[in-house]
Amino acid sequence: MHTEASFTRAVPRLRLTWPLWGLAAAIAVGLAVRLAVLDYGLPFIYYGDERYLFLPALRIAQTGDLNPTRLDYGSLFVYVLAAVYWLAAQLGLLPVVTNAPLSGYDLTYYPVPDLVLVGRGLAVAFSLVALVGVFLVGQRLFDARVGVLAAALLALSP
Repeated sequence: MHTEASFTRAVPRLRLTWPLWGLAAAIAVGLAVRLAVLDYGLPFIYYGDERYLFLPALRIAQTGDLNPTRLDYGSLFVYVLAAVYWLAAQLGLLPVVTNAPLSGYDLTYYPVPDLVLVGRGLAVAFSLVALVGVFLVGQRLFDARVGVLAAALLALSP
């Protein structure tokens, strides 16, 4: 017969050790640093290469043509952003996706800054995943202190 005491011994408890607390702190700081500047410069352009990522994603979401037209920035981010645009449009969260212009974006002004904010938010998500990856690599190659330090340094680099 099992008693409550024997059951609690059989179920292992998750112990949050200091490296996990350090990683959690690095993620929190990294998120705060990135969210603080998420809308920086909008609707005017501060980051000039954003249009080379969000315009192909917008075109893919609108037309269904999977050619990103530019491969010098890589295509994973463009495809994931296109999927986010398409899903947001289908759910009615971002209806501007279906009728946003694909041209008319000059080098100084974005007529639809919400599309850029979604792309920047996705970049924040990618960078938080990178924080975890850097922590795991540092921990694996050296030790937990190096992993936490590497994640903290990446968290502070915008």
